[in-house]
Amino acid sequence: MRHNESLKALIDEAALTYEALARRVNALGRAQSRPMTYDRTSIAHWVRGTRPREPVPDLLCEVFTRRLGRTVDRRDVGMDAARASGRGRAMAPDVASATYPRVPEQRTPALARPATAVSARETAFARAERFFALQGDARGGRSTRPVLSAYLRGTVLGATGDVRPSSVSAPELAHAARTLVLLARACTDMRRFFEAQHILERAAVLAARAGDDAAEAIALRLQGEYALTRGLTALAATHVQHALHVSRRTPAGVRAYVAVQAAETSAVIGDDSQAMDWLDIALRLLAGAPDENLGPFGTYRPAALHFRQACVLRRLGRHDAARTALQVSMEERASYEERPIVLTWVARARLHAEAGQRTEAHDALLRARHLNAQVGSQEAAWSIARLETLLGG
Repeated sequence: MRHNESLKALIDEAALTYEALARRVNALGRAQSRPMTYDRTSIAHWVRGTRPREPVPDLLCEVFTRRLGRTVDRRDVGMDAARASGRGRAMAPDVASATYPRVPEQRTPALARPATAVSARETAFARAERFFALQGDARGGRSTRPVLSAYLRGTVLGATGDVRPSSVSAPELAHAARTLVLLARACTDMRRFFEAQHILERAAVLAARAGDDAAEAIALRLQGEYALTRGLTALAATHVQHALHVSRRTPAGVRAYVAVQAAETSAVIGDDSQAMDWLDIALRLLAGAPDENLGPFGTYRPAALHFRQACVLRRLGRHDAARTALQVSMEERASYEERPIVLTWVARARLHAEAGQRTEAHDALLRARHLNAQVGSQEAAWSIARLETLLGG
């Protein structure tokens, strides 16, 4: 058995003891509702060449990514597919063969149960969530993150960002969880992905304590999206599977939001058929959703779904269909959704660039850059700059 020199080098670079590394892996496992009891002896075995079971390789990648401030993948930790199997094929057979739940169960969502008295404070909470969600659609994270952080410190979270030790009601916990989700989105727009991931972990825990299935499912789904962005495919699938389970007890809009992420995860894994199945489920769920506004944590707008549909279709190589979905998304956007409109122009430019349509790509980027001058989205600015470099200015 060959020693895993790559893993040992990362441990040394991160200045972690075997015991400290084991604690971090166990903590990430608990955050996914996977109790783990690894210790320094376990780490020693892995360094000597023993391969841990799934999803530990991805958890190790996550630990080192956070610790070192750069993306660390399976190859870096010496646990890539080629090392494990002696072949160069893609990793994650367990993920690809994992059975996702089929059409999410049509249970009566909590928001549709017999009405109970809603306190004035809960009404104020809902109003604040709507306001911050609208601000997130209109402006980039640089504008919204400081306001959200200050608001959280002034409500149920103290100056340290922790729940106050005094008695906190379920509505307060739920509101804290939902506001943290909105804060994570703002951090993502600023490309502060590690901060966003940490915030989402806290949001999921608070939402679970509050019994807020919608907020928990959304937090888990976003964790899956961010893991996918960093190339942690197995971890992304784990988060999505957990989100699918929790979302069974939520409104159709939330289930559609989670289902479309399951579609994108399946597309990345290479299961095109499953990706299209999940995309169809998401579209049918939203088409059958009641025509009522349940707020940002119960309603999923068609324009947003069509944008994600385009992302999935692009990953599947169906560029013409992706362009059509982007056009539908753009037509259905409200004028105040300035940031999503900018990102849609960026997505259009990317599709044109990949098709070799340089003039159309430059035109779309020009529109995106002009609009983003008012919005200030750092995510959009980064994507625009990257595409301009790809196109040679």
